[in-house]
Amino acid sequence: MSPRQQKELLFFSGIALLFVYPIIHANFYFQDDLLRVLQGYTGWETSGRPLASIVQLLLSAAKPYMLIDVAPLTQILAALLLALSAFQFNEYLKREYHKGLIIASALIIVNPFFLFNLSYRFDSFSMALGLFLTVQAFYLPLKSRLGSKASIALLIASMSLYQCDINIFIALAAIE
Repeated sequence: MSPRQQKELLFFSGIALLFVYPIIHANFYFQDDLLRVLQGYTGWETSGRPLASIVQLLLSAAKPYMLIDVAPLTQILAALLLALSAFQFNEYLKREYHKGLIIASALIIVNPFFLFNLSYRFDSFSMALGLFLTVQAFYLPLKSRLGSKASIALLIASMSLYQCDINIFIALAAIE
């Protein structure tokens, strides 16, 4: 990684952590979060998000039906994944158009929709991981069969984490 790329990644990380700090500081629970804390269940597989349950159980080192609240770790990791997503999108712009647009790439982070998603103590990491996988699917060169198949697999994994991430893919395709 070049010094310029390191500065850009640090910039994106700083923005993401700046945006997530008030959410962490507020330290509140959504109704979904309260039920998860009280009953310890995941329940995302019934909503079509089976990978979200697996990721959260791994992250909290818990057994099924014994979910542990590890926030704000989940929210910090989600913010860092948002920063990495913005960085990757900026690298994509550099590769394809020979010019990165830091402000346009930062919109992935300052998107009010995802800022709201960071408020969910349990869901935030899987949502941000889904966004990251969506950006990765878009970032991969599609000139080879392997790239195309990997992109499809990443999109399927993304949809298994958070279905709304497909909107990000549509937005990135529209930019293209």
